[in-house]
Amino acid sequence: MTQVLVTGAGGFLGSHLIPALSRAGYDVICCGRHTAALRMRFPACRVVECDFASRKGSDSWDSVLRGVSVVINAAGIIQQHGANTFEAVHHNSPSIMFHAAEQAGVRRVIQISALGADTQATIRYHRTKWAADEVLRGLSLEWVVLQPSLIYGPGGRSQAFFAALAALPVMPLIGCGDQRIQPIHVDDVVDGILRLLPSDAPSRVTLPVVGPEPVPLRCFLETIRRWLGLAVAPTLAVPLGLVRLAAHVGDVVRSEFVNTDTLAMLCRENTADPTPYLIATGVKPRPLSTGLPAAAASHPERLAASLSFLRPLLLFSIAAVWIGSGVVSLFLFPQETSEAWLVRVGIPATWTAPTLMTAAALDIVLGFAMLLHWQLPLVLTIQLLLIVGFSLILTARMPELWTHPFGPLLKNLPLCVATLVLWAMERRR
Repeated sequence: MTQVLVTGAGGFLGSHLIPALSRAGYDVICCGRHTAALRMRFPACRVVECDFASRKGSDSWDSVLRGVSVVINAAGIIQQHGANTFEAVHHNSPSIMFHAAEQAGVRRVIQISALGADTQATIRYHRTKWAADEVLRGLSLEWVVLQPSLIYGPGGRSQAFFAALAALPVMPLIGCGDQRIQPIHVDDVVDGILRLLPSDAPSRVTLPVVGPEPVPLRCFLETIRRWLGLAVAPTLAVPLGLVRLAAHVGDVVRSEFVNTDTLAMLCRENTADPTPYLIATGVKPRPLSTGLPAAAASHPERLAASLSFLRPLLLFSIAAVWIGSGVVSLFLFPQETSEAWLVRVGIPATWTAPTLMTAAALDIVLGFAMLLHWQLPLVLTIQLLLIVGFSLILTARMPELWTHPFGPLLKNLPLCVATLVLWAMERRR
């Protein structure tokens, strides 16, 4: 049985590709960072750890590649975070793996690159993909470089983002929304990869992987809106300068889709001739008009689209409460009043000032940790425990706060619920 190693097994394309490979009779090795999750998701596959952010020399691939006939590299990131940089995940580690595959006698490597990864590339995402492609093209084994445009389908994060845009009461567009994209359904990509696995399939080729025809962004969003079962919505033409400003803000807060790189990709023509892919694979990509309606949006998909942009608003509002609380306690609210409250809850008078400063500083730190997305589930858990703990202490020591006209304790109830909602949303990401 032919062994196929799939890197990026936990990603969008990998999660669709692995079941298709298993159904086709291949012995699949799932390679990814979160091995426990992969074992639960693909119990019939052998799972090996593969963290492109930390994997070093080619010798670390020896045992993984032993007996493997085909490697499919579907690993990739959209936003850098910590050690997960474009250079590490797209270029350095794949290059090491490609050389190790050649030494191990792997017959074929299929590299999932990106449309726009070429000599004209200006953004890091494309440049690092292109650098790895060039390494692979210089090796003696059978290689295929696939350059997909936007891939859509069930479970796709890009589709979820565009669905969130389409679900807004007023659809925002960059200018007139005439930026052209050429989306392709994930099943058409998977079918093409399957047909490129045999030894007699085309090799040493670079293929753009695109839908049958270019689609303006405006039409793409309108199609998704119909798929969501929503009525036609008015559009809002957002000036490019304002979009660029939002993209720079997205860089600072590490937004996955609203950043300068994704804006540059969108503004560059993401189109190509679908004929080479059709000739090489025999797969005729379905048009967008049949790709989405083939599986009408489910209730969870419609709900996720409607709530998607509420998540950052929820995050920023909760962070603002914590930062504001700390700032008010330190600089605006009378310190004597705060210290008197601390005495009433059992803090010795000599400790009230340092306790107040420590608590206020902690509030500010937790708020900024949220804005920086640092260990967000942990930060939310700490916040929830602090809210509940303080509420219980104040209930025991100062129960009159429950009937205070400004509701200092009553307001903790919706804050607790909002924190729980955000925590649940983060756990599902």
